[in-house]
Amino acid sequence: MPAPQPDPASQPQSAETIESDVDALIAACGDDPRAALRALIVANAYWEAECDRLAAALSVGFTYGKFRQAPGGKART
Repeated sequence: MPAPQPDPASQPQSAETIESDVDALIAACGDDPRAALRALIVANAYWEAECDRLAAALSVGFTYGKFRQAPGGKART
């Protein structure tokens, strides 16, 4: 059986690609770096909430031994 291939999305990006993405984000926010930062904070909060929602929806039996329980009851990998 062939070895599984890594997901390209999980590979680290080059500094050049990151700089290009930053420039594109700032441009999309009307060349306002504060607006770009605000958009990233909002997006990050959304994805954190989505991860928490999905973690809560997982069956304990399905995830047994795959995740440890963090203080406060949130599952962490």
